[in-house]
Amino acid sequence: MRNRIAHDYGAVDFKIVWIVTQTEIEPLITAIETYFRRTSP
Repeated sequence: MRNRIAHDYGAVDFKIVWIVTQTEIEPLITAIETYFRRTSP
């Protein structure tokens, strides 16, 4: 997705971008926080 956003603006479906930000970011943040809690000394 990053490549398309950075280099092909005309092909970006902003509705899909919005849906992804609303549904995927929160679980990603949770997974990253969990990872760091488990691996940090």
